[in-house]
Amino acid sequence: MSFAVMVTLSYRFNSHTVRENLLKNADNLLSFTHEQIESELIASKMMLGSFSQTVRQMILDNNSDDLQHYINVISSYVISGESGLKNINGLYGYFEITGKDEIFLYYENLVWEQPEDLSITELPWYKAAIANCGVIMETQPYMDYFTGEYIITYSRCMHDYDDKRIGVACIDVPLNKIGGIAVNAALIEGGYGSLASQDLTMFAHANPAYVGRRMDDPGLHISQFADDFLQGRNIYERSMKNWKGEEVIVFTRVLPNGWHLILLTPKKLYYHSTDEMLIILCILGAIFAAALIIVLVRIESAKEKAGEKNKQKSAFLETMSHEIRTPMNAIIGMTYIGKSANDVPRKDYCLERIENSSQHLLTVINDVLDMSKIEANMFELSNDEFDFEKMLQRAISIVRMCAEEKKQTITVNIDKSIPRSLIGDDQRLAQVIVNLFGNAVKFTQEGGAIKLDARFVKEEDDIHTIQVTVSDNGIGISGEQQKQLFRTFQQADSKVARKYGGTGLGLVLSRYIVELMGGKIQLESEPGKGSSFSFTFKAIRGSRKNADLDEKTDYSGIFSGYRILLAEDVVINREIIEVLVEPTLLEMDCVSDGAEAVAMFAKSPDRYDLILMDVQMPKMDGYKATRKIREFEDDLKTHASETHKHPHGIPVIAMTANIFREDIERCKEAGMNDHLGKPLDVEEFYAMMRKYLPKK
Repeated sequence: MSFAVMVTLSYRFNSHTVRENLLKNADNLLSFTHEQIESELIASKMMLGSFSQTVRQMILDNNSDDLQHYINVISSYVISGESGLKNINGLYGYFEITGKDEIFLYYENLVWEQPEDLSITELPWYKAAIANCGVIMETQPYMDYFTGEYIITYSRCMHDYDDKRIGVACIDVPLNKIGGIAVNAALIEGGYGSLASQDLTMFAHANPAYVGRRMDDPGLHISQFADDFLQGRNIYERSMKNWKGEEVIVFTRVLPNGWHLILLTPKKLYYHSTDEMLIILCILGAIFAAALIIVLVRIESAKEKAGEKNKQKSAFLETMSHEIRTPMNAIIGMTYIGKSANDVPRKDYCLERIENSSQHLLTVINDVLDMSKIEANMFELSNDEFDFEKMLQRAISIVRMCAEEKKQTITVNIDKSIPRSLIGDDQRLAQVIVNLFGNAVKFTQEGGAIKLDARFVKEEDDIHTIQVTVSDNGIGISGEQQKQLFRTFQQADSKVARKYGGTGLGLVLSRYIVELMGGKIQLESEPGKGSSFSFTFKAIRGSRKNADLDEKTDYSGIFSGYRILLAEDVVINREIIEVLVEPTLLEMDCVSDGAEAVAMFAKSPDRYDLILMDVQMPKMDGYKATRKIREFEDDLKTHASETHKHPHGIPVIAMTANIFREDIERCKEAGMNDHLGKPLDVEEFYAMMRKYLPKK
């Protein structure tokens, strides 16, 4: 019922809007057509005015013998269209010259003989001109003797200086062009117009059979408005049937010269959009009603699902709290024990536990950040060349210690058909393997077996498809639990999760990464008999035919002779960098804010080989400090004559906890060369330093 009321109101409102537009458009079209017609008539009047003035002056100057020649020249010029007035038949006149007989002069090329019984002084145009001395007069439309078409005549009476009449000048104007303007006036396709004279005779109509008939002819539908026409009233939005039998809407306007301009618009076409809207609204109403019923039926189910999802999120937050607080408890506890320990082995034990707990905590944080990237559609893969076998070794080594603690057997089989060197994101690939291998270790009892198989599947267009399978003989997963595994905020079994730990994000992230790599992840499992996770990924063969040997991790003295500037406001972070660079013999100056960094560099730009720049610092942040340094370098290049140490600018590396893509882009926009994320990865730190501080 509500929708029916809405449809009715919408239809009425739309009909009202269409009607308002119709009235407005009709009024505008009447005005525009009127102006076009008036423009044509005014041009003809102006031509007659100029012609009559010239003829009068010729007669007053006793040049009447040249009148015929002038009429011939000016008529030929006008009829040819060179004057721009293509709507004039010719110019002529009846002249009363002193000392001569009254003469009727017209264009000599016009083949016409004056009837013997024709009296010029009895013609309408002559009488009208004589009765209104000096005023340009217009006749009613009449049938032209030569062409059989409707024309009008403009005439003007001329007098000499003593106010004695010297003749009447005339110009004939065919109504074909003016009638065409009216007939072609249409609001929409199928509409048309017509023109009628002061006595209601139609001299322009879309149907030629109607030309010459009067609008008060009872045989015409428009005769129903005869009284309005006779009274000189305009007609606005009146209905009738046209000569085709179509329902039309009529608009008329009386022009200043007494003509009647009529516009007719097919009613059906104009209101077609409104009728279509009514049909569409009714269809939409039926669809809406059906959809509403479905929604109402499902709303209770949706509420239940929403409640279940909230429960899942609450359980997830509870799990996250446990996963974060557990390693934090170990870190705090082992720190306290280590501080009070007196022997080195016990301190080393505490540091080892602190390191393991920190890595676990960092993994949890990274998983949460990765999920945030996925939900924000900002998760991306990189493409670098890497050694596939070494990537597997690194990934397995991360969880190998846990497997050894549980006395589990690890077996790794690598298909020799797999290219040693591949191009892809080895970090994300290792993340998937660590997740799967970690789950296998976690859910397999002591003394169990875990196996990793990597095999070559196929090669198409230089793209290799590789399958990796991680299987175990652990507790297994039921069919119902398998449905929950790859869903966000869910784990297979909350009781199992409480016993074995974990956030439930690892498999969700793994599935997303695998799909980005053009692959698919699958699971085969049976309770009590173990599980087998397998996934495929696509990668391009690398250019290195043989794998490189592992580079030594001895960094003793490799940066001897280099000096860097460190801008970092947190003391402990400065201490960490100092410890990392100490064995490399790298010299380093430290400042605590960006302003100091700019001042130190400006004081001695050739003193430093590289700048490590924190982003968030007091007084001046790292972005602004880097821009200031780049501005100083540009100014130095412009005004200094000697060559400086860094012709292309000193390398500036951002060192920040802001690790999202937009953060890295912002660093580059500020003029930084590269980016290191906190907490620092030691190997990544050394690799970055070697990139910008090559061995001498």
